[in-house]
Amino acid sequence: MTTLSADSVIRREADLVMADMAGGEKALMSMGTGTYFVLNSVGANIWSLLETPRSVGSLCRALAATYEVDPEVCQQKTIAFLEGLRAERVVTFADAPIAHAPAEQVA
Repeated sequence: MTTLSADSVIRREADLVMADMAGGEKALMSMGTGTYFVLNSVGANIWSLLETPRSVGSLCRALAATYEVDPEVCQQKTIAFLEGLRAERVVTFADAPIAHAPAEQVA
């Protein structure tokens, strides 16, 4: 399995059902596997930012601006989080940008 990089484009899997929970958390359930996940408020924000596919770099810039965290630390932690989601088949990624992925969108 290839490691994610700043240029990797992340996309949500299509077979997920999402529900908002108290405290800004989100619950996700994979219809394909029957597994479910609860995302804390930061994970929920990442999930919201991935409403449209986007690069890891773009995602990290938005998160660093929102949470006032060092960009390198943000990228390391975000990649680790995304790798976990990918291992659970909640997201997929591509090494090359895709046509509808925002390159520099900052929330």
